[in-house]
Amino acid sequence: MRSKIRTLQEYIKILKLARKKGTIIIVAPYFNQERLKDGYYKRVKAVDELLNGHQKIYVSYEQFPEKMRYRQPEKDTVVVDYNPHSKKQKILVTFLMFICGKIYCHSVWQAKKIFYKIPFLKVYVDVHGVVPEEETLYERYEDAQRYGEIEEVVVKKSKCLICVTNKIAEHLKTKYGKDFKTKTIVLPIFDKNSNGEGLEIRHKPLKEGKPIITYAGGIMKWQKIELMQQAIIKQLDSAVYKICVPKPEEFWETWKGPRKLNNMTVESKTYQELCDEVYSICHYGFVLRDDITVNNVACPTKIAEYLQYDIIPIVNTPNIGDFKDMGMQYLKLEDFIEGKFYSNTEVERMVMNNRMVFKKYIEVHNEGIQKFKKIFD
Repeated sequence: MRSKIRTLQEYIKILKLARKKGTIIIVAPYFNQERLKDGYYKRVKAVDELLNGHQKIYVSYEQFPEKMRYRQPEKDTVVVDYNPHSKKQKILVTFLMFICGKIYCHSVWQAKKIFYKIPFLKVYVDVHGVVPEEETLYERYEDAQRYGEIEEVVVKKSKCLICVTNKIAEHLKTKYGKDFKTKTIVLPIFDKNSNGEGLEIRHKPLKEGKPIITYAGGIMKWQKIELMQQAIIKQLDSAVYKICVPKPEEFWETWKGPRKLNNMTVESKTYQELCDEVYSICHYGFVLRDDITVNNVACPTKIAEYLQYDIIPIVNTPNIGDFKDMGMQYLKLEDFIEGKFYSNTEVERMVMNNRMVFKKYIEVHNEGIQKFKKIFD
C-alpha cells in the first residue's frame, strides 16, 4: 500500500511539473556517458542543451517496468519509465502529455499515432534518419510498414519537423508531395565548444613518415566495417591506425589480417579521449557507407568531428548528407587502397577547404538554433 501511495504522490508531482509554463515532454531514452558514444544519444543531449531553462520530462518505454518509475538525473530533468503494454500506464502517460500540451519525439521510432489524437497536443519530431527505409534495409518488412504508416502521419500532422540535413527534408517532401503539410527546420548538431573559426592549421607530424588514420564509431552493418578492414589490410604497412569502437573484441571477430601489429590499436574511447588523444593527431578518418537513401540523407556526427579536427574523410561515396553539396573534399577509398595519399601541401589545401565547409555547417546550425528557439522560448 505504501508503495502505491508513494508512486501516486510521484505521479501527482510530475503532473504539477507538466502544467508549468515552458515544460516539455521529450519522448526518448535518456542519455548517459556510456550512451554518448552513439550518435543518436549525442543528438538527444544536444537538443537537451538547447532546451536549457525549460523543465524537461523524458518519457521512455525501453525497460518495460512493472510499475512506472521516476528518477531525476538533473535539477530540471525528470525521467519517467513506463511499460507500453500496460493499459493503465499508457493512460497515465497520455494524460501527462495532455496536461503538458507539448512533446518532442526523437525520431519516427519514438512517435506514435495516438499522440496525434490527444486534444490540443503539439507534436514536434526530430528526424534523425529515414526509418522505414532503414527497417527495409535490415529486412524487417513488417516494421518498415508500421513505421511507414507512422511517418505518413508525422509529415501530415506534426507541428514541426526538426531535420538533421536538408537532404532529409527534401526526401520527405519528394516522397509525400502534396501530403507533406508540416513546417521544417534544418538543425545539424556539432560540438558546441568549437566555432571552427580563427584556428591555424594544426601541426600533425607523420609517425615514422606515415600518416595516422582513425576510425571512430560503431560496427553496425551499415558502417561497412569489413570493407574498411579489407582496405586496411591492403595498406597495412603504409599508415598508423587508431581504431576506436565501443567493443574492440567485436572488431577482431571479423578481422582477417595478422593480430600482432605495432602500427594499429583497437580501443574503446570516451568522446573526450577521442578529441584529446586521437583526433588531435590523425590525418585521415574512415567514413564508409553504401550509396543508398538511408545514408544519402544522414548526418554522421563523425564527418563533422573529422572536419572540426582537420581530419580528411576517406569515403567510398561522398553522397552523405549535405557535406558534398557544401564542397567537402575527401580521399576516395579506391585511392587509399592504391596507396595514393595526398602530399603535405595538398593536405593543407584540403584542410583549409574543409574548414570553410565546417563553417557553412555551423552557419546552418546557428540558423536552425534561432528558428528552434522561436518555437520553444
